[in-house]
Amino acid sequence: MHLERALALHPQSGRPPAEAFAIRLNRGVYEDTMGTARMGLDWYEPLLADAERHYGNDSEELSHLLGLMSAAEEKRGNMKQALAYGERSYALVDDRVDRGRRVSAFVTFAKLNHRVGKTRRSRQLLDEAVAFADANCSSATQSFARSEKLSLFPRHGLSLLFHRIRGMFRRV
Repeated sequence: MHLERALALHPQSGRPPAEAFAIRLNRGVYEDTMGTARMGLDWYEPLLADAERHYGNDSEELSHLLGLMSAAEEKRGNMKQALAYGERSYALVDDRVDRGRRVSAFVTFAKLNHRVGKTRRSRQLLDEAVAFADANCSSATQSFARSEKLSLFPRHGLSLLFHRIRGMFRRV
């Protein structure tokens, strides 16, 4: 295939390594979406060492790659590995650059924890997402965090609403 040959020749071209990384990452996304999760992982897995070497162990690029790998492993039903990649991806999100991305990371990781049955951890992460959004983000991001929490834990939201309504009638 021409892509594999072009990528093999890339180091000799003098072009930045980030170009080849982006091409390979996008090919993994394509294979994961159009083919199978295993085909996506075949493109993602070799990129781990490259991402660490070129971008560093705490980079946004590595976080993004790990998030994609987590989703692919979840599609394959390998929840233990999905959770491991998800945890590592979540830990790498830098809230100094994009605070909304941090809220999204809280929510994404909370949903993954919920799907594997870690309800307490999921609720904790969503509580942190709401608190972080309230302290650092726009009203739209605050609403996003709250609505995502309510989508996973609707009874909690209903009980809060009930207590607020009940409190309104006590004051009368």
